[in-house]
Amino acid sequence: MEIMSYDQMLKSGGYNQTGDQIVDDLRKALETTSGVAQANGNGPLMLENLDGVMTEVLITEQFFKLYNLLPKVPSANPYYQYNVHTGFGSSRAGGAGFAQGGSPQGGTSNFQRDGIYTKFLGVQRGITHQMLVTGQNGGAFEDPVVRENRDGTIELLEKVERELVFGQQAILDANGNNVNFDGMLTQMQSLYPQNVIDMQGLPLAFDNLASTAQTLVTGGKIPTINGYINLMSPIVSDGLNKQFTAANMVRFMKDQSVAPNYSLGQTLNGYDTQFGRYNFDFSILLQETDTNQPVALANANTPATPAITTQPAAAVNAAATFELGTFYYSVAAFNDYGESLPVVTNAIAVAAVGTQVTTVITRTTAATGYRVYRGFLADGSDAQWIAKIAQPTSGNATFVDTNAWRTQTADGVQENGIAIIMKPEARDLCIAQMTPMIKMPLPQVGTTFPFLLLLYMVSVIKAPQRVVIYKNCGQYTGD
Repeated sequence: MEIMSYDQMLKSGGYNQTGDQIVDDLRKALETTSGVAQANGNGPLMLENLDGVMTEVLITEQFFKLYNLLPKVPSANPYYQYNVHTGFGSSRAGGAGFAQGGSPQGGTSNFQRDGIYTKFLGVQRGITHQMLVTGQNGGAFEDPVVRENRDGTIELLEKVERELVFGQQAILDANGNNVNFDGMLTQMQSLYPQNVIDMQGLPLAFDNLASTAQTLVTGGKIPTINGYINLMSPIVSDGLNKQFTAANMVRFMKDQSVAPNYSLGQTLNGYDTQFGRYNFDFSILLQETDTNQPVALANANTPATPAITTQPAAAVNAAATFELGTFYYSVAAFNDYGESLPVVTNAIAVAAVGTQVTTVITRTTAATGYRVYRGFLADGSDAQWIAKIAQPTSGNATFVDTNAWRTQTADGVQENGIAIIMKPEARDLCIAQMTPMIKMPLPQVGTTFPFLLLLYMVSVIKAPQRVVIYKNCGQYTGD
């Protein structure tokens, strides 16, 4: 996996600029005083290029898998424009022949022009005066500024990594501004929903991968799937390994003449199909939130715990695929500061598979949206994430659960794994990035020196027919 700095990305894209020049241009554009911009960092905005810090974190902290896999392309301005190749001509004529002395009819390539605004992504950090003094006097184990820059980078990249899959543009900020981008799930559901495959709790199998390879070659019009990556939740990756072991164990014992109590262990790095080879990798960040469960302690300035206007109610929906049982929903409100403690609903009994469950959430002051979790226990302790919904422009929020996102069975078997199958090529999907990571100082508050870490970027899927996502992949148990 190749990791490039922003300067390397600019060079590979043919841009005769550096990250420092772009940051300096941005600082000049935001200059708040008259006169020549000062080059010694004493101007009103002392922007700092942290491209080196971000590159080092990406190299050493290898759990940012999706962000590293997606190609980065420079965006010359806040609006990233691109052309999508949609056709090479027509094959619907009666044939390719034409009369002597005549001329054949021809077609033209078809392109669709599109574009999207980059988003301002960031985190706020700070260093206390006391920590600075302690560090300068040799009382700290390491430089607090270096540590805070690095930790802030990790925090920002973790948010970005999750948003690349689960992001929703519909989630606005506290002032109603459009500040988020759609992640891969939302983009694919909108652009090419047939390539978002619901496993409905079944484990992903090699037969699924073989079928997907055929789909990619025929529907995506590619000669081979060589170079494709299958990025999976740990339970999905582990399940494929166990399926491979189970399928090959008997043959191995026969060929090697070993005892039946021998346990075959082998790293599964990929899978060969008739149409080429997938490479395998896993990610622990293919979850909307850490642990996929509600918070146990709310941060300051988060919304109050929401109330439920109308408790869960069941109705017939033939398209739903609910498991049968009694469920409890945990609902938490969130805003730019974090997530509230949850409220747990009354029990709802689902007696038929074709059922949907509707819950009405009382509008919560200062909330920008709500996370919904579902479990089997009345105290909500086993509840796991199933949805993120935006705060409506007015009135209460309504959530309709059709079991579109699963959690786990009553026996604790996970059913919420994800597998993203893609080829990391900029013509198919990419991250459009306008600047390197920037550090911007904020006005001092008390004895803390606060600052922002900023990224200007957006996720783009250009060829959704060449991307496949499996959701609700179940945990393989060997049964």
